[in-house]
Amino acid sequence: MRLVGRVAEAAFVGPYAHLAVEIPGWKGAQSGQFAMIQAAESRCFLARPFSVSDDETHIETTPGTHHAARVSFLVDEVGRGSGELAALRVDDRVHVLGPLGRGFAAAGAVAPAARRTAACPAAGVGRGGAGRLVIVAGGAGIAPLPLLLREIESRLIRSGVLVLAGFRSSREAQALCILDDGLERLRRCRIPSEVGITTEDGSFGFAGMVTDLLDRDLQPDDTVLVCGPSAMCEAVWKVCRRHGVRRAWFSLETLMACGVGSCHGCVTRVADGTLTRVCRRGPVMAGEEAFGAEEETT
Repeated sequence: MRLVGRVAEAAFVGPYAHLAVEIPGWKGAQSGQFAMIQAAESRCFLARPFSVSDDETHIETTPGTHHAARVSFLVDEVGRGSGELAALRVDDRVHVLGPLGRGFAAAGAVAPAARRTAACPAAGVGRGGAGRLVIVAGGAGIAPLPLLLREIESRLIRSGVLVLAGFRSSREAQALCILDDGLERLRRCRIPSEVGITTEDGSFGFAGMVTDLLDRDLQPDDTVLVCGPSAMCEAVWKVCRRHGVRRAWFSLETLMACGVGSCHGCVTRVADGTLTRVCRRGPVMAGEEAFGAEEETT
């Protein structure tokens, strides 16, 4: 069912528009899920898919008391539809269909977030194993990370979190500010966390590609979660195979027209040679499922 939301906050973080939308009837999302969004006064026929960046629907401030459904999105303006969304202001209306697709929890990458309070939970269940959780994002692929950090916080993953984010320039890297609250919550919960940043032009952080940092720091017992352009995802998977990492999940980016599997506009070929609808089978898939299990040699 298509919902109508009201823009509660609108601001730019670097080149990206960050929208917080109050959506009556929203059921709550997992990290990695997406929504089809369209400005209410749009001149475009189709909505556009955007990852759910954050979702405060189920956060309790006091027992039994919840915030209004407020959902955040990060909009990269690449055409008319996304341009209309980037131009929205507070109190503008948007049409929303979602949450849609299979997120990181449903794909088995991270345990589903439990109901949590404003304070750090007293107990939780990690994902098991001694390795870190390594999160790799490229450009606007940073969008799902705030909600993912909420889920990590709620599960108390004591083995630590390493966030590696790659951008083209320091201007794009300004989007890192959307992670500030989530990283601070991890610190309050005493969950070890580190952030590594790369820019292709060398204007901020490490000069190079995010895969350069990953190749330097990855350990065989790490679990890797990835969101970014297709070429970056494939490059990350090669690094994972080279280091013997088998636990890796990828949020795939592709064009979508409907988001529910009807139009077949997001069909892509996966590792077993079959064609699949990313909106239904994904967007989150295991690396072996998406790219294959062949060992990468140096």
